[in-house]
Amino acid sequence: MKSLIAALVLFVCTSSPLVCQQPVDAATKEDVEKTAELSGMRESLQAMFTAMAQNRAAMAGEMYKQKNPQASPAEVQKVALAAAQNFQDATKSFSIDEMLAIIVPVYQRYFTHSDFVAINDFYATPVGQKMVKNMPVMMAEGIQALRPILLKRLAECLAQAESAATGTDPSGATATHGDHEKPPMQQ
Repeated sequence: MKSLIAALVLFVCTSSPLVCQQPVDAATKEDVEKTAELSGMRESLQAMFTAMAQNRAAMAGEMYKQKNPQASPAEVQKVALAAAQNFQDATKSFSIDEMLAIIVPVYQRYFTHSDFVAINDFYATPVGQKMVKNMPVMMAEGIQALRPILLKRLAECLAQAESAATGTDPSGATATHGDHEKPPMQQ
């Protein structure tokens, strides 16, 4: 009888690993934190916030100048500085430690302990450290390179939003029901 029970327990444990054991290679919080440290994630987040503030300031100044062509350079600069300050104030309320704590479970869902060992081994290499060193600058340059596209799209979105709100098309003509969509049917 004991051998039958032992065989049954062995069968259940080998047939259904979820019942008898935790995942052998589960990523830990410490794995994620070590990767964040080695990859310079904290510094990258801070650099990203700084680059975004600079980009937002430049875009705000350019958009203000487009809407107010008569604006002086000092007025445009004042708008840009206010936008940058606004963004910096908003990001100061974000705790990077809190953000990192929130992303730990996300990383744990996608990577195993072995994955983190390999990732951390990479970041410990000269190439990995070169990536860590250059990532903030590359991110800032990437955002700067994307700025013209973002400005164009933002201007288009604002024009469409204003058009929808005022009932005119972007050229200034008054829209009719046939221009956009049919009016709701009467009941």
